[in-house]
Amino acid sequence: MWELGEDTLSIFDTPDEWTGTIWARTGCVRDDHENFSCATGDCKTNDIYCFNLTAKYPVTLINFAIQQSEATYDVSLVHGYNVPVKIVPDGGSGDCVTTGCPNDVMNVCPAQLIFAGSNGTAIACHGPCDVLKDADACKSNQHSDMFKTTCPLASLFPGDAKSHKCNAATYNITFCPLSPNSIEI
Repeated sequence: MWELGEDTLSIFDTPDEWTGTIWARTGCVRDDHENFSCATGDCKTNDIYCFNLTAKYPVTLINFAIQQSEATYDVSLVHGYNVPVKIVPDGGSGDCVTTGCPNDVMNVCPAQLIFAGSNGTAIACHGPCDVLKDADACKSNQHSDMFKTTCPLASLFPGDAKSHKCNAATYNITFCPLSPNSIEI
């Protein structure tokens, strides 16, 4: 929705009831006709705003469901990975734990799941279910086991729910955290 430079902070409020997905886009440009597009996380509108659309995969997804002061949240690699991320709840009660995928999945991404940019360089990793089009790819398998070593706190395949429910907290979401080992497993 907006561009954040390195080491910047943006605070946004949500309504008392909100369900949505947050993601980072990378490699974004405007062409000569003012069309906006991104190498990863693009929402296919040719505009900087996504207008309630979802991201083009592969992309690291942060899911929130907020009901008054209670929030359910998780980080999902079901539809791939484009940047490391972590969520740190501040205050609150319940299952208010730090979660995310602060490590670089590209180090373990198998060749058949690599998503290359326009110059041929690997820039993201597809989720197995989206690329392999096989029922076995959409459950626990060798790919999810490999990703689990890098990001054990993220949801890795459909049904692999790793969500947390927290009351009355604020949430610090960090894309590309500087200290990947800052989440205790």
